[in-house]
Amino acid sequence: TLGTALTEQHIKLLARYSDSRKIYLAFDSDDAGINATSRGAEIIKSVFSGLGDIKQFDENFADIADKNNRTICEIRVVSNSTGKDPDEFIRTEGIEAYKTVIKNAPLLIDYQINRIIKSKDKLETPQDKANAVKEIIPVLSEIKNSVIRNVYIKLVAEKLFIDEEAFNTEVKKNLQKVTKKEKVQNINK
Repeated sequence: TLGTALTEQHIKLLARYSDSRKIYLAFDSDDAGINATSRGAEIIKSVFSGLGDIKQFDENFADIADKNNRTICEIRVVSNSTGKDPDEFIRTEGIEAYKTVIKNAPLLIDYQINRIIKSKDKLETPQDKANAVKEIIPVLSEIKNSVIRNVYIKLVAEKLFIDEEAFNTEVKKNLQKVTKKEKVQNINK
């Protein structure tokens, strides 16, 4: 959007004119950019709630994926390790370096999980780990495919050095709450 706020109209236009339905969010790497990435992702999810699903897996799950499925939107987050905004990065590092950053851009879900883990100063005590888990659970609860969700549960449990079964139990508790809430909202419509 080149400096303007990302809107539902932008997303609808992108969805209409993009065969791949790949949306790359590339904001500054500062706090404002991180917040803009979160807002942009929520807008995309909102628009796609009526158009289809958000891709929640990468090509290593290609046997599950239908790459020609126009109801799936792929959201990737472009961020560079230098902390520079995209324009400054291209001017100092070059276009080829930026193409590499884009090529290696993680899916939104991977970005969210990694950002939460990296935002914690330390993950040593049970309370530190519980706080990280509390933030990650809503991200994992958005995953509809239980196989993919369980893979992410395993990966996060390994990263945080926590018991996978206990983590899975907490995610399932949250899923039950979310399911109840969605049922109530559908009844009230």
